[in-house]
Amino acid sequence: MRRVAARAAAVSLLSLCVLGSACGTEQASDREAQHSASIDAIVRSASDTHGGPVAVLVVDNSTGEITAEAAAGDAARIPLDGRARPAASLAKVAVLAAALEAGVAPSEVLSVPQCIPLPERTACTTNPGEVGLVIAVAYSNDPAFIILTERAGPGAVAAVASRVGMALEPSRALPLGLDTVGMESVAALFAALANDGETLAITRSDGSEAVAAAGRLVSAEAADATRKLLRAVVTIGTGVAADGDDRPYGKTGTAEGRTDAWFAGVSGERTIVVWVGAADSEAAGGAAAEPTPEGALADYEAWLEGESPPEPDESRLIGGGLPAQLFRQVADIFAAPAEDR
Repeated sequence: MRRVAARAAAVSLLSLCVLGSACGTEQASDREAQHSASIDAIVRSASDTHGGPVAVLVVDNSTGEITAEAAAGDAARIPLDGRARPAASLAKVAVLAAALEAGVAPSEVLSVPQCIPLPERTACTTNPGEVGLVIAVAYSNDPAFIILTERAGPGAVAAVASRVGMALEPSRALPLGLDTVGMESVAALFAALANDGETLAITRSDGSEAVAAAGRLVSAEAADATRKLLRAVVTIGTGVAADGDDRPYGKTGTAEGRTDAWFAGVSGERTIVVWVGAADSEAAGGAAAEPTPEGALADYEAWLEGESPPEPDESRLIGGGLPAQLFRQVADIFAAPAEDR
């Protein structure tokens, strides 16, 4: 009799699973809880080791839902829930998308000067000359992106950014990332690229909107070209620490003075945004921290004379360092079987 009852219970449970209610929902909920716990542990460990605030945001690109969010450290500085921090080179993603939409070819070669003086800053590069767009993107070439901003039009770039909730000043200095952004709007930008240029609302777990949908970001063709160029960032460029078998694409960002560092990108069906703040919230020393055109130019001239700071390492806050490494760790959580975590 007990065997018959057990069989009946099993059949009943199987029926629920087939109907897609009890088993599937419970298993999905368990997976999400495991993912969230693992991400929280990574963020707390990184913050403890780094000594500064760290935050990670994960968005499902098919729904726009924030599926994981973790933060540790000084909450007032973390760019979530309405707070914002300097966009740094993440602003270049909007420039790139707008330039491709305006007709710039992915294979184009740009004639890049060593420095371009601007009212806000003097933008310089260590890689002037004839520079292919893929290399300019991979190595975040500031003068090249000023040229792209001029080609697209600063107003057009700002309009693209506004469709994902970013308020960027329409100036030639826009790609330098002096304006501030929140992690949710960064996620909206990459989710739109993943969805062939169509924006979607970024929603919190309670169903409220963090970023509203605003129609089309750019054409499907421009979105596809942007994704392919951003892939170079993690294969040969500033974000190689983020690469993996999931073939991600993304962008690093390091604010002036290294007060803020970002890595944002797409792994599989998810957008992952990582932000790391400096331990003391102050600008780092040296010419890189100088907020004047003269300081920026002096930094470049020092590089020409072999007086630049040491090569980037884990002690320097840069987007291709800790943020890119954390992106990889979070992406691996979703790729690994539950028993491997």
